[in-house]
Amino acid sequence: MAICKAISHILLLSSPHSRYILFSDSLSVLTSLDNSSFNPKSHPLIYNIRALLWRLSRSGVEVILHWIPSHVGISLNEAADQLAREASVDGHPSYTSYFPDFLPLCSRILYDVWRSDWANLCTTAHYRAVQSSLPPHPWFYKSKFSRHFISTICRLRSGHCHLPFHLHRINLAPHPFCPYHTDHLYEADINHVFFNCSHFSTLQFHFSSELILLGYYPPFSIQNLLSFNDIQVLNLIYSFIRLSSIIL
Repeated sequence: MAICKAISHILLLSSPHSRYILFSDSLSVLTSLDNSSFNPKSHPLIYNIRALLWRLSRSGVEVILHWIPSHVGISLNEAADQLAREASVDGHPSYTSYFPDFLPLCSRILYDVWRSDWANLCTTAHYRAVQSSLPPHPWFYKSKFSRHFISTICRLRSGHCHLPFHLHRINLAPHPFCPYHTDHLYEADINHVFFNCSHFSTLQFHFSSELILLGYYPPFSIQNLLSFNDIQVLNLIYSFIRLSSIIL
């Protein structure tokens, strides 16, 4: 805003000089102005400043924009900053608000509402154990995992797995019990597969041993392990699923 006001002031001068140097500590603004390519996400003020600079150049006036680390210690700038703070409280508004100015506020409000709804509405015990609070980004944000890796971990996090326990809950299986046990009725949920089912005992031993080496100690549960979002743990879980040939 300060750059825009300074350039506008130059345009109002009756006998302007041929060259001006404007010093600013706003590196982001100067970087945007230095980028000649069109960016639809740029703030409207950037285009206003470019238009003003073009008008001055057409009049033979050169404006050089120079970055300085900060205004701290420069008496006149300290005074200008103080006046700006006072004007923001009780001054007359002279600034046109653009929609990008409201995006951070809108994002913060929406996130707060979403987080409140999450705390009040997320009643599923399984997913509550995995995700007790609402994160600002999904667990795979900016990751380089494969699509199959992400979908596998997401299914485990949600508890929606192709196992008798879940299939029985949605009326797609006659019972929730593990098919590898005929003498006992064990519910075939994901924790049973990873820690209790004798059919996968070799994989379970290796899996538990690797977890201990990483600093995780029993008793284990998949929900608890997933809640840490530890990449090494997620890789171990994914490896177990692939070696066991379980279809999720």
